[in-house]
Amino acid sequence: MKRLISTVSLFISLSCLGQKAEFFKKFNFDKSYSVIGIGPHWATKGDTYKRFSFFVDKLEDLNNLKKEWVFKQKSEVIAQQNHFSVYILKDKKIVGDGVINPSFSNIRADEGWYYFDTALLEEVAKKHFLNYTVHEDTFSTTQTYFSFYAKIKEDSSFLFLFPPDLEFEGSFRVSVRKTDELSSPKAAIEELERKFNLLTTKDRYHTTYVLDEYNLKNQNQWTLTVQADKLLFDKFNDDIFIKDKWKPVIISTTSFWRQ
Repeated sequence: MKRLISTVSLFISLSCLGQKAEFFKKFNFDKSYSVIGIGPHWATKGDTYKRFSFFVDKLEDLNNLKKEWVFKQKSEVIAQQNHFSVYILKDKKIVGDGVINPSFSNIRADEGWYYFDTALLEEVAKKHFLNYTVHEDTFSTTQTYFSFYAKIKEDSSFLFLFPPDLEFEGSFRVSVRKTDELSSPKAAIEELERKFNLLTTKDRYHTTYVLDEYNLKNQNQWTLTVQADKLLFDKFNDDIFIKDKWKPVIISTTSFWRQ
């Protein structure tokens, strides 16, 4: 029995040692793909790793990157706030991503966290260095955004953008007094959503209770936040669940451009 346990333990140990992460394994690169590496563009201080920025879009270079970025040594699950990001793009849209923490010499892949030699970043940046700028844009309507996006996609200097969340048109708050029947946020949400379901389908709204400063100060009631389309807000009127004003979603994007 002891020998069997030892054999199993040895097998598990060897299996763990044999595990590896092929960072780009699931991507069959063609001419529509590119890979971009950028530092924390949001950071206002500290190291933004601008020296490591890279952009690879030639098929031969992408396939070489795929062969080279294979990692075998597991690392601690530890991350830094201002990390380095790697995005896989197809037709200038993000289809995959990863995180590198130069301070901790690790990378997050689909298989987990692995040791990452920062020299790899230096090597890629030396061959494919990227100078880029970041633009922040806000739009009054979804149509304005889509028109903007259709135009910039044809610009050769445009790299990619973080698209806005367009699932819902906006949000509003609904307040209800605490009662024996509505003694918890869960009970309040369930009753409110029962009323919503008479007006729309469940996939067209999302209700949450946020323990923010307002709810902490007003503990005699439940104030729920509803993300939804404007039509539900207009239709919903209730003597018990009192709705607040409508707040349209802010349609904004962050886009990246080659200098």
